[in-house]
Amino acid sequence: QTTNTSSLPTITSTTGIPSSLLDSSDASTTKVLVENFEWGGSQTTYFASDGTLLGYSDTWSDSDSGYSNTNYNDSVG
Repeated sequence: QTTNTSSLPTITSTTGIPSSLLDSSDASTTKVLVENFEWGGSQTTYFASDGTLLGYSDTWSDSDSGYSNTNYNDSVG
């Protein structure tokens, strides 16, 4: 199953992103959909250039403690 990703931007930096979330033919062609949440976290969905879902990352930060973290999950979970 694929998704129409023609309107999505390509990834701007692959630093720190697991290879399973990057397009295996050319990492720089990976498409991303970023959703920013009111509470300050975000979720990024990664797609191969052909629209195949590769996985997700969830990022959160706590301004009181200064802590932040990003979790990565491939399309299988």
